[in-house]
Amino acid sequence: MIGIFKKASIAIQALCIISCGTAGDSGSTDSLGSGEQVVGSISSQSGSQAEMQGWVVVLLDKATEAARVAEVNSAGLFTFSYVDLDATYTLVLISPSYIVSSVLSIPGKNPNTVRQYFKIVGNTLPRLIHKGPIITLQNEIGVTVEKDLATDVNGDLIPDGIANVIGIELTNSSSIVKPKTFSKFDLVNQTSTADFDNDGIKNVDDPDIDGDGLANVFDADDDGDQTYDVFDQDSDGDAIIDVGQQEHDLFFPVGVEWISVKFEMVPSSGGSFTSSLTFFTQLRKSDSMPKAVSIRGAPYLLSDALVNELSPDGEPVPTAWNRLLADDGKSEDSGEGDLLFAKKVILKGSKTPAFHQVVFFQLIYGSGDNIWTLEFPYTFAPLKPKGITTSYSKLSRTIKLSGNPFGDIQDFIWTASVFDPDNIKIYTSPPTTGTTRSIKIPENIFEDDLKYTYKVTAQVLDRVPGYVNYTIDSEEAALE
Repeated sequence: MIGIFKKASIAIQALCIISCGTAGDSGSTDSLGSGEQVVGSISSQSGSQAEMQGWVVVLLDKATEAARVAEVNSAGLFTFSYVDLDATYTLVLISPSYIVSSVLSIPGKNPNTVRQYFKIVGNTLPRLIHKGPIITLQNEIGVTVEKDLATDVNGDLIPDGIANVIGIELTNSSSIVKPKTFSKFDLVNQTSTADFDNDGIKNVDDPDIDGDGLANVFDADDDGDQTYDVFDQDSDGDAIIDVGQQEHDLFFPVGVEWISVKFEMVPSSGGSFTSSLTFFTQLRKSDSMPKAVSIRGAPYLLSDALVNELSPDGEPVPTAWNRLLADDGKSEDSGEGDLLFAKKVILKGSKTPAFHQVVFFQLIYGSGDNIWTLEFPYTFAPLKPKGITTSYSKLSRTIKLSGNPFGDIQDFIWTASVFDPDNIKIYTSPPTTGTTRSIKIPENIFEDDLKYTYKVTAQVLDRVPGYVNYTIDSEEAALE
């Protein structure tokens, strides 16, 4: 696996030169194309650097939440390119399966907190040590640690956010003395200037809204209100519905305007499902446009994925996916040349994203031996989508939904669609919440002596207007 993404980047560059799906010329020297090379090393707690081969280290910019991403080689070494040494960063460790595994933890003076953010001095990071859910610095030579704090109610140096991810039970004893800079989150009396973790940064500008030590772009519940972001209409806790806002963690101030991923399950033969992922991102127009837009992610999830390319006669042909997104008007993007890049990929064997699994939208810059990427993380929520079943009562013209497509969570919507004998959709019901389990079909859409079919679709809407996070279709059944 080592070197696979370096080889992929070179292959991508070659593809970009000859394809029409490139994003533009990156020859400009604006702020995206400036910076330093920063090197580092990481070892396991046993002291072995070789054991960390294939892990992924993420250098996350505090202000922009854009990332530099590096794969650890067989010697435990990694390199970040084009790093802005004036910026503030934290580190996140991703497993070879691209699961969020560990976050940076630096002991602080305040009890029950840790520090995570730093500035880089020079071009070499201190040696990192992987200790299960956290990574620590062997020393602080080469960095200046910032004062930002994250909660650690157990005092075990494991920030509460990553503790929740890996299933550590947090202590809620009143005997724990929290620093005065943190207070109980007031999730009822929210305002647009709310600052849940009392760090002096408004939620809308805070890379870690709830102060739990897990940055928003890796946190399934940004504001700590016990509702996953994909079901939370106000995930940033500013008392304003997310749709229409550009402050939450799917929007970025550099490189791209926003990112979105749609997971879809469609019934196939034999009671199984075909699953797919559709990736979308809207690029920002700037002086330095990337050569290409690609996806980095788990080999298990994305290997052997297929895309339907159109043949000369317009027929879809399953083709191995090259990890590129396209702006050609044929790839789920709106239209050619509008800087909306997308691609729908069919996953092999009905695969589904794992809990807290990450994919990165890569903007690829440079040429020759000087290829570098600016990357934007998308983290899947801890959901296990399931199939749904339905039934129809001809007497009452009512379709009933059975099963729970998202487990115990009922904050999804579902619709029923009716098709005529030529499989043309003639009706779709208004969206209905998951707590309501029946939809009545109007009588006036039917003609006598014709046979109709229906199917049900359960969905979770994205916080990017007009997009969907999850879609699960039922099997098509007869209305009889």
